[in-house]
Amino acid sequence: MTHGNKVALKRTADFINDSVQGVHVSPGTICNLLERCWTELSLWLMMIKIALQEAPIAHFDETGIHVNGKLYWLHNASTSKLTYIYMHAKRGSRGSDGAGVLPVFHGVATHDCWSAYFNYDSCSHNLCRAHLLRELIAVEKGNANFTWAKQMKTLLKEMKLEMDTVGAAGIEAVAPETIANIRERYDTILTLAFCQHPEKTEGYWARKAYNLAKRLEKYREEVLCFLEDVAIPFDNNQAERDVRGSKVKMKVSGCFRSVEGGEYYAALESYLSTARKNGVGQIEAIKMLLAGKPYFPQSAHRESAAG
Repeated sequence: MTHGNKVALKRTADFINDSVQGVHVSPGTICNLLERCWTELSLWLMMIKIALQEAPIAHFDETGIHVNGKLYWLHNASTSKLTYIYMHAKRGSRGSDGAGVLPVFHGVATHDCWSAYFNYDSCSHNLCRAHLLRELIAVEKGNANFTWAKQMKTLLKEMKLEMDTVGAAGIEAVAPETIANIRERYDTILTLAFCQHPEKTEGYWARKAYNLAKRLEKYREEVLCFLEDVAIPFDNNQAERDVRGSKVKMKVSGCFRSVEGGEYYAALESYLSTARKNGVGQIEAIKMLLAGKPYFPQSAHRESAAG
């Protein structure tokens, strides 16, 4: 209830006391159980982290949480079957180093364009095009005269449709001539963007548009890379979904009262999310955990082997 369904500690205790005759628990009792779960998960977390380090493709994201009045960050590494969440006081490379996946990751890292991710050159990078689409839509709405933004938005959508069509046909990549055409159109649109936005531009939307165009130019290959391999995802929605629960937790509880509470949440959210992804219910997963035999997905072994 406290982690899987984001219910506050006291309300969880009140619900149990009202629902189960002859049983009385306090928020402190629940905290003790959470600590016990966290202890049981120490080896499990290490195994999940290793599986993600060896995965061919993984998603990465981070989100802020409040811990005893201070801002901390939850760093996430995940696949469709695995979730690993790690809490750290820093957002950038120090936090990712602490999480321990990216520093030794050699696959395709899918993420937004946060500069800290590009400090890791042992892996290749795949940018979330959903983020880019949102920015392009904002620029288009901000100033209708910036016609390049609409053209780039249309091109990204066409790329997604092309990849979906190829994937449905069981083909591994887009045809070379189609890729060449898309690359040419991409460069033409950027040329138009820089004609519409000279370097020394003024105005809020003009600056936003120029910076976005520069980013699309700098990370051209990271935007277009998924055309070469149908397995590379178009967006980073997987990672965003995996950290979204922490926002619900913050709205319900406001903050964590201690660093330990945040660490318990990160560990249990990693475990329960992984169980859900593999079709194991929360109650069954927690029973296995408290019995000293936490659920570990067979998919983790397969992803490691694929890596």
